[in-house]
Amino acid sequence: MNNNIPRWLNEGIASYEAKDKNPEWIIKTIKNGLENNNIPRFRDLDTGDDFETFFNRNGYQYSYTIVEFIVTEFGYDKLKEFIQSPTMYLEVFGLTENQLQEKWITYLGEKYL
Repeated sequence: MNNNIPRWLNEGIASYEAKDKNPEWIIKTIKNGLENNNIPRFRDLDTGDDFETFFNRNGYQYSYTIVEFIVTEFGYDKLKEFIQSPTMYLEVFGLTENQLQEKWITYLGEKYL
């Protein structure tokens, strides 16, 4: 649909749809991030072709939960719309990028703590 999407969105969709990530690995990472107030911002996870940095920032676990959150809160149609225009947060979700991130972090706390 769009070859120019952020690394976190690309990897998050792949992981979420394949359900290929170990749930315990995701839960441990998210709990640790929440307890230490160390949740990355979306932009922190947009590492382009730098897979090593993405991995070191726990990008696979966090990107999985971002896509999970979008599907849960907004549905697949909004996810598809966002894939087509990945910088249009307000137009797609009715929220700024920061507002969507905060809503995601709240979701993480409710689901993973």
